[in-house]
Amino acid sequence: MQVAKRTKFLKNIRTETERIQNMIERLLQLSALENRKGLTDVQDIDVAKLAEEAVESLAPLIVAKRINLDKNIGREIYLSGNRFLIKQSLANLLQNAVDFTPEKGTISVLVKRGDAYVELEVSDDGPGVPDYALDRIFDRFYSLQRPGTSKKSSGLGLTFVKEATALHGGTIALENRPDGGVTARLRFPSTSNSS
Repeated sequence: MQVAKRTKFLKNIRTETERIQNMIERLLQLSALENRKGLTDVQDIDVAKLAEEAVESLAPLIVAKRINLDKNIGREIYLSGNRFLIKQSLANLLQNAVDFTPEKGTISVLVKRGDAYVELEVSDDGPGVPDYALDRIFDRFYSLQRPGTSKKSSGLGLTFVKEATALHGGTIALENRPDGGVTARLRFPSTSNSS
């Protein structure tokens, strides 16, 4: 076998191994989440700091696609909950936004407090969710093809977000924007006295 073919073959094996490992890790996380009876490791979370960390974790992908990032992250907003679950949920929404946003597109991140809730919102200007997929988008293993590729995700990210949000007594909504793209909105009950 030629060196170039062997190199390509090994690269494909490594890529598939990483993909399978990622899927197994996500399945284990989801399974553990679904078996929880209640929240553990509850703390007051600085939501602005958490949102900045989630955005920063995806910075290389955002830069690589030359995506414009529009952040409207309110300060002094706190939420009582499991920090890991909320951060992972936001990171999953951001990952989807990056995957579906075209090169040089825009992703918006909004964090705000309402009278009785804290809301985290991620919007993109991608193709939106087809009508046939709207009822299934939170189903385990359901995934849409990423624009410009034939690739799909594991179909576990939004299921994780739904479970984690429900565990906090919150809601998730995903809707197509009139001008194109999707808005994903996490809403958690405001249980902290911090303003």
